[in-house]
Amino acid sequence: SSGINAEYGERLLRSLSFLPTIYCCLNFILSEDCERCVPMTTNAVMLETAAPISMEKYASKFHTLVSRSTEWETMAGVAKKFISNNDFDKKPVRMLSIGAGSGEFEVTMVEEFGLKLEYLYAIEPNPRLGQLLDVALKNLDVQYTIDSSFFDKDFEFDESSVCPRFDFILLAHCLYGFEDPLGGVSHAVKFLKAGGKVLIFNHGEEDGAAALFTYLTNRSDPKVFNPSLTINDTRLTAQQIASHIKAERPELTVDILEETGYTDVDEFVRSDEKTRDDDVITLFLQAEYRDLSEGARKEVFDIVMGFCDVVNDRYFMRHTSAAVIISEH
Repeated sequence: SSGINAEYGERLLRSLSFLPTIYCCLNFILSEDCERCVPMTTNAVMLETAAPISMEKYASKFHTLVSRSTEWETMAGVAKKFISNNDFDKKPVRMLSIGAGSGEFEVTMVEEFGLKLEYLYAIEPNPRLGQLLDVALKNLDVQYTIDSSFFDKDFEFDESSVCPRFDFILLAHCLYGFEDPLGGVSHAVKFLKAGGKVLIFNHGEEDGAAALFTYLTNRSDPKVFNPSLTINDTRLTAQQIASHIKAERPELTVDILEETGYTDVDEFVRSDEKTRDDDVITLFLQAEYRDLSEGARKEVFDIVMGFCDVVNDRYFMRHTSAAVIISEH
């Protein structure tokens, strides 16, 4: 009847009148200007506001990491086999090293693993590292060029002075700092000679350092902390690199070698909050551990413990050391 319809219509109008308030409350996190809304902070997760560490602090803590990690030994073992398997210890090699750093690894490959280096084109944009690189390479009896440019998908060689074709291209734990790491790898592959090889060191999917960085990225105020503001984005995995090249260049052979590596975190795990040695954890987070909230520090500790093994009564944090090998036929 008309009476029933009128009553139903009135109820419907009363129900609809609440929608602006419901809509506004649901969107309160986006707009705090509504007078209707009262912030609900009881169960809210507060965003972290720890800023990324500086390049100087990163470099200092990286030296600590090197002394406590097995990564150098893992890289050395892979590189030694790589050189031998490809006869790079028998035939002259033209090499491109992207992100060469201080040149210590390149020197080790020549002096300890027998790399028969004929010419090295080393790209290192950090001027301080570039100076150390020059000193290191002067001690080798090889021709070399140091380029302080950033390598990306638009990088080009001066072909009037350099033949841009190489037997061996090395990228050792440098892709994390690229704006477009996958595009950088695609571009690097273009400079391989027929039969050439690319060796990329990167972590794999099960990695404690990446887990910590990902946690803080997801937990932080993005205006203060996000991967575009940090020195490295360690969420990149060897599997992502390999999948990208396989899809883009199916004619190339792509292999991944993986090995479990460890970082000594015993002094972080066993100490109390006030005396805890957090240098390595700060490096992995890329923000000061002690600048995090109490709740975040507890969750970080739990993540570290989740990746720990006890070896000889010391706590070691696991990481997956990976090498991606790309072969041109």
